[in-house]
Amino acid sequence: MDGVDIQEDNNLDDDCEIVFFANKKQITYDQPIDLIEKQVNNELINYPNNVELLLIIGQINLKFKNDSVQALQIFKRVLILDPLNIDSRIEIINLLIQQKQQQNTQYIEILISECMKLDPNYWRVTFMKGMYYLAFFKSQQAIQVLEQGNQIFQNNIWINTLLAQLYSEQQKNNSKVLLQEVTQFKKLNYQVLTGIALTYLNLKEYELAQFYSDKILKINKNSCPAYNIQAQINKFYHKNLEMCFQNSLKCIQIDSNQVQAAYDLYLYYLNKGDEKNKDIYLKKITQLQMTNQQILYQGLQEIYSMHENDLKLSNYYYRKIMRVNPKNLEANLIFLQQGYFEDNEELLQSSINFLNKQKLQNFDDIMDYNTVSQLNFQFL
Repeated sequence: MDGVDIQEDNNLDDDCEIVFFANKKQITYDQPIDLIEKQVNNELINYPNNVELLLIIGQINLKFKNDSVQALQIFKRVLILDPLNIDSRIEIINLLIQQKQQQNTQYIEILISECMKLDPNYWRVTFMKGMYYLAFFKSQQAIQVLEQGNQIFQNNIWINTLLAQLYSEQQKNNSKVLLQEVTQFKKLNYQVLTGIALTYLNLKEYELAQFYSDKILKINKNSCPAYNIQAQINKFYHKNLEMCFQNSLKCIQIDSNQVQAAYDLYLYYLNKGDEKNKDIYLKKITQLQMTNQQILYQGLQEIYSMHENDLKLSNYYYRKIMRVNPKNLEANLIFLQQGYFEDNEELLQSSINFLNKQKLQNFDDIMDYNTVSQLNFQFL
């Protein structure tokens, strides 16, 4: 991720706080992040090997400055000083998740396994396991892990917030119940506020999403999730494409690997007829990393079929979808039609074999199937 400077801010709202983790405990501050950083750096001058202080600075670099390189160096240093440190391992897991790279999977699973051996009763291990499943698009596994954790670590604000976010896709009432519980806490921290705002966005409760994302930005001016949330609010609720553009631009300037922001900027320049900038962001989307390449390919297929009118590249990304997931229903339907009209026996038979297993055996029904993607272009 791209490193940025911390901007000075006013005092935190009375109902907000900033939380760090070290030695299996929460360290809480009620002052702006720039003051916390100065204070901790001053203490490190006298105590350069203090694990707690190093972990705080590492988390500031990761979560508030988007500097994963510096953060990783600090977390590795902590492990040299304290080889059994569980919070440093958890922060490295968090860092690897944020990089959105499929090849990180094996390292994350090794670290989670180590954490389970160090202390299976530490709630952050369960929470981070849920985060891992969510980030790699394994929602049902994430829900299962967090529901089990919720029974063990009752009224845990972190676990409940992440569960509410997961429930907001299909179990909206359960999501709202958990949100009611979470928002009753006297103090809400930066990470929990981010989860609350994302959940309200998923629930299409845009005014509440705006309220909580404003709080996030007051704590952290470098919050990509908050700018992404406000971009979607401006696009879908206020219908203000200029503000959506401004929010997306801020987001991608902080973290250049933000796919949703790149897509919104692509659409903005497409609508403006600005071919040069539109193509810049289209190229950027094709080069971005995601933990689930199928979703990226589906998004690119939509772009080329709906916006670029390029059938060749649209089919190219359908083929990439099929390589990642041969059981993708929509791609098989597309290739069935393509094989039929091109008289391509191999392509036709491959799709028919798959579709027969799905009990879609009425040819007329299949040919009338609406092949325009029904999936929302959602990038996490």
